Amino acid sequence: MGLRNRGKRGNYNKDQTIWSAFDESLCLTLEGEIDRQVHASHELCRVEMNDFVFFEGVKASSSRVSEAYAKEKVHKFPPCFRCGEIKCECDNNVLIRPQIGCFISYLDIFRYAGNTSNNTFLVVEDDVVFENYVFDLAKRALNKQQLKKLGFFSPMFPCLLSMGEGKQKSEDRFFENNHDWRDQEKFPSNPCFAFNKA
Repeated sequence: MGLRNRGKRGNYNKDQTIWSAFDESLCLTLEGEIDRQVHASHELCRVEMNDFVFFEGVKASSSRVSEAYAKEKVHKFPPCFRCGEIKCECDNNVLIRPQIGCFISYLDIFRYAGNTSNNTFLVVEDDVVFENYVFDLAKRALNKQQLKKLGFFSPMFPCLLSMGEGKQKSEDRFFENNHDWRDQEKFPSNPCFAFNKA
């Protein structure tokens, strides 16, 4: 586990951006994934998330992944880990090594967060792509007043905010000046999520 490549530049003032509610912004990546890191740097700076760090994830070839299988910590099919059914047509109903590496990486992020003095964290993967309406949506959904209502800044109340999902190439998305938070789903969203230390 390691942190590197801080993206901070010049006289940057984080408090003036839509990301000011987050004490720390982390971008999950793998060692040697230069093209993905370049993409992430461009994408994050495009949306004014200039103060981020790359967080080195766990590769599929890692002994930590092998150990998870050996210790039978990996969910086996059936049932499907996606839909919960005994028989299903899900594309990927068996957990594979890259998914286990990714899962362990997120556990590392949560451990890292628990050992810092910061309270609020934003996490993205290195292939993240933000929609063009990100500024309008974030001004409504991620302002400190809205997040305070959700208990996001509480040192006692756990709060996990899922903020993205995979998109089909042919899919068009748009923002009609409203949003909602669906309570109690309890799953992070790999492209982008936020959480507090609690």
